[in-house]
Amino acid sequence: MRGQGEAIIAADRGGFGAVWLRDVPLQTAPGADVGQVYDPWTYAAWLAATTEHVTIGLGSAIITLRHPIDIAKQTCSIDQLSGGRLVLGVASGDRPVEFPAYGLDHANRAARFRDSLAMLRGLIETGRADSPLGSTGTARLLPPPVGRIPLVITGSAGQELDWISRHADGWLVYPGPTATADGPKALARSWPGGGTST
Repeated sequence: MRGQGEAIIAADRGGFGAVWLRDVPLQTAPGADVGQVYDPWTYAAWLAATTEHVTIGLGSAIITLRHPIDIAKQTCSIDQLSGGRLVLGVASGDRPVEFPAYGLDHANRAARFRDSLAMLRGLIETGRADSPLGSTGTARLLPPPVGRIPLVITGSAGQELDWISRHADGWLVYPGPTATADGPKALARSWPGGGTST
């Protein structure tokens, strides 16, 4: 991580569009990918304080492992602290070993993702929510976001593509190798209708 802060500040001043963070709570095996070392919400707060222009992208918060109230509070706080520069990516989690650590069943993550996303959206957009995961009743989440926070889903989160298109502003996918001529074509074939890509 040495030098990363200076590189990000230089990117912000140099006109880069965004800095993206990953949410990987636990290192699942020695030498396994941890996404990044620091907690993404803490790091996003640091980015909000030390940058002025770049979009702060979280790609993606594992909303099945944490309660939507906490995710919504962190999301709106970072959006306020950054002056409305947050893009929120959300995912269901692809590391089965993390779920028992949180006392959750990995097999139920698709349904939990739908419930979590519905509650998260309600909290961010209105400050209130009623969900199988809980109800705010007359209580209200503060602070509100600066404006509408773009929300993107990473991977499929166990959902059909038409569901994703109705519930998200964007979609982050794992296209596989794109350094070859077939990479973008393979991504295009994954879309309904098997379109072509240029």
